[in-house]
Amino acid sequence: MQRVTELTRKYEIPARLLELEITESMLMADPERSRAELLELKNAGFSLSIDDFGSGYSSLYYLKNLPVDVLKIDRAFIKDLDDPQNRRDIPVITGIIALARSLGLHTVAEGVETHHQRTVIQSLGCEMIQGYLISKPLPCHEFEQAFLEQFRVASKEPYLRQVKPG
Repeated sequence: MQRVTELTRKYEIPARLLELEITESMLMADPERSRAELLELKNAGFSLSIDDFGSGYSSLYYLKNLPVDVLKIDRAFIKDLDDPQNRRDIPVITGIIALARSLGLHTVAEGVETHHQRTVIQSLGCEMIQGYLISKPLPCHEFEQAFLEQFRVASKEPYLRQVKPG
């Protein structure tokens, strides 16, 4: 916590422009301590997301009390959406989206690699996607050239989460 806030001060980056991801398994290792630390980060202005949601041992009791903004749906539920025989992931994804929405949280589908997966995810009401369909991980210099030039945001404080690729 202290290290992150020190770095934002050192490099003069407003905390509200950063979203910190915490894995579900890390949260559940010590839920009370995690909650306290997340509250500190939230009060410092950071946006918080739970990464890999649904793949670990979530506790709905703790989820309702965590100061998070985003649930990132684990790619394990996304990867088989291209299989027409797969009927089991859609109700789980729908449930996660409904749960998030009822708690006032945003949703991100992780591991979206195909247009069909994106179409299904969007039809279920998931707000954002992440995955190879948009881009594979890139070194910083390639990111600046390949991605930012293609998806410029007309703002003094770009917030890439708002960009919706075509």
